[in-house]
Amino acid sequence: MRTSSVVLSWLLAAAVLSSCNVTEDEVRSYSRYSNGKSKLFVVMTEPEYSTKLKRVAALELFGMRALAELEEGLKSMPQQGKPEVVSAIVETAEKALQSANQQKQITAKDALYLTLPYLSGDKKTEVEDLLIRWTTEKFTLRFKFGRFDTGKILTKIGARAVPHMLALIRSGKDTVRASRILKALEAPQAVEQATQMVIDSLEKNIMENSEPKILALGTLGGPKALDYLNKLAANNKTAGAWDRLKAMDELLKLADKSSLETARSIVSDSSAQFDLRRKALELLGKVGGPEALSAVLKALSDPDLRDKAWDLALRFGGTQALDQMLSKYVKPDWKLDKNEINDLVSSIAKLGKSSQPALLSSLKKCKKNVPACIISVRALGEFGSRDSIPKLQAHIEDDIPLDQFGFPGTTIGVQATTAINKISKR
Repeated sequence: MRTSSVVLSWLLAAAVLSSCNVTEDEVRSYSRYSNGKSKLFVVMTEPEYSTKLKRVAALELFGMRALAELEEGLKSMPQQGKPEVVSAIVETAEKALQSANQQKQITAKDALYLTLPYLSGDKKTEVEDLLIRWTTEKFTLRFKFGRFDTGKILTKIGARAVPHMLALIRSGKDTVRASRILKALEAPQAVEQATQMVIDSLEKNIMENSEPKILALGTLGGPKALDYLNKLAANNKTAGAWDRLKAMDELLKLADKSSLETARSIVSDSSAQFDLRRKALELLGKVGGPEALSAVLKALSDPDLRDKAWDLALRFGGTQALDQMLSKYVKPDWKLDKNEINDLVSSIAKLGKSSQPALLSSLKKCKKNVPACIISVRALGEFGSRDSIPKLQAHIEDDIPLDQFGFPGTTIGVQATTAINKISKR
């Protein structure tokens, strides 16, 4: 809606402007009008206006900080006269970049960025050098200044920004952002060099400002970064708990199969930090595959991990995993309360009616495995079909008490009757 209104404004301005007797002073005066930006845009883009007037209009837009109109004007204006207009913008912006006024510098930086597609040769190199110098001189402070952030500008400039990103990473100044830009520049050798710099810095002093370095490794990626992050996450001797967590966070983002053994060993380590184990379990879910699923299923035996393991196993193992869980991994000695059972049932619900065969199969062992039985009965009550009613009716007389599961005064038989009633009403 806003774009269409701007275009309409430009068209209206074009209708009322007459190029016949317009002077440079008149064009400069447009900046004082409420629709001045639109009038100046028309002067920039309509062929009947002279190059001199187009240059004046562009500089007025620059002075008004109307960068959107200036950008669109450069794109839309005729090729004839464009080099002169671009040259005028560059000359004015270069001077403004030296100003003591920060806002003028920011506008100049953005304007210079807009001219890059229209420059070539030594002049383009000169402008790129100015932009690199200005953005990296106070990298963190200036990163988000203006319409175009530092990442966008340096990525546009390309390979010539690579050494400057390496220098920032080496200095430890805003390592994460510098790594992100370096990765976007698609310079594999430089990325590997940066990765080694970060690792060396961590090895030198793991306790000093480690978090941004760990985040940088996750950003840079690659085999070397993955290897170090895996070692860091698994290291329960010298690495701190927080560093291990941060390393695991990055491994989660990368979700590489090389992290399978790390995740599996952490999940099976009952002495490891609670949050770290749950994140490692999540990593197994992201990595996927038979080995990861097997480790997730084994985690069901741990009360601290059971809810997450259950959900993950169903998510990437489906009905086949559910059948294994109910027949093999849900143990008779499981201590579950009503809320936990309901959460497990909610996870099964995501499989829909395809889960019914596994649920019905588990009813055969109700007396031997009450936890599996109550999970199945309640799940069938929530989303079972009428085909399941006969199997549930076979358990109406079961008097197995469920007080220990948070259902005081009820039995398997009562729960089966409730399930049948729910199914019948659907």
